[in-house]
Amino acid sequence: MLKISLLENALDYILDASLKLQETEADNTLLKYAIVHLWNGVELLLKRRLMDEHWALIFRDVNKAKPSALESGDFVSVYYDDILIRLRNICEVDLDNYIDLLNNLRQYRNRLEHYQIDVLRNAAISMLVKIWSFILHFCSSHFCLKSQPKAQQMFEHIKSITLNHEKYINSRLNEINPILRENEQKNNPRTVIQCPECFQNAMFISDDEDSSAKCLFCHSILPWKVAMERWLGAWNMKGPFGCLECGDNGLCRDDANWLCFCCGRKWDLDEFGRCTECDTGIFYRPSNYNLCEFCISSLLHD
Repeated sequence: MLKISLLENALDYILDASLKLQETEADNTLLKYAIVHLWNGVELLLKRRLMDEHWALIFRDVNKAKPSALESGDFVSVYYDDILIRLRNICEVDLDNYIDLLNNLRQYRNRLEHYQIDVLRNAAISMLVKIWSFILHFCSSHFCLKSQPKAQQMFEHIKSITLNHEKYINSRLNEINPILRENEQKNNPRTVIQCPECFQNAMFISDDEDSSAKCLFCHSILPWKVAMERWLGAWNMKGPFGCLECGDNGLCRDDANWLCFCCGRKWDLDEFGRCTECDTGIFYRPSNYNLCEFCISSLLHD
């Protein structure tokens, strides 16, 4: 009879993902299951923490929780959004530093399961290394691995593989950093964003005449609208809005800038606002009194 603990099951999924990403000739199917299994493992880690608090918390409906159902596995488990709520409100587990990372991995897995898309090995490896910071923190904070030799063995195996991937990523970043630095030193540098595929700050938006977005790290090439949608979804940024530079609906806002995925232009936050007279979205300078051109023209002719 197969007997495996929830923690061992979680780490087994993560280890399988790590091993699949070791394959230098991995095809799309192998890479797809690496990401799917990586998410499965992470989600099971979260459920294991709930179970340590109380076994009924891993049921979607705690009112239907029964020991017999838990033993047989014949029940609907708690959904991801509710896992986060229960961890925060009941277990007092703070995941704020990792929530974007977890959501990004989940969205990537959803795209793989429900849509036909290509998987890039560099992007998958980058995702594994970044999620490792969460796995390391979460396991060391909430589980006593030393008391579970099999789980400890799998954890150490994952760690050794991930460290090798970290060396690969550092080597890759060393290759592309001169290009990124050269871009920063230009009078009109191209706009660089965090790539929604590999999560590295290495994607040029509107890199050429067809306005595609290209990542130096993972070699993803996305139509600007696709890059914009994934970027907005990955980090819950604001947009899109109409860009007054190119006229297209590609203007978005991050924590520090306004940027247009269509034309590639970037502005400081204080360079965009709404006309105080007619409430139209505009670009303005302080000398324009925060008015759009139409209202300024109207005032001048009054």
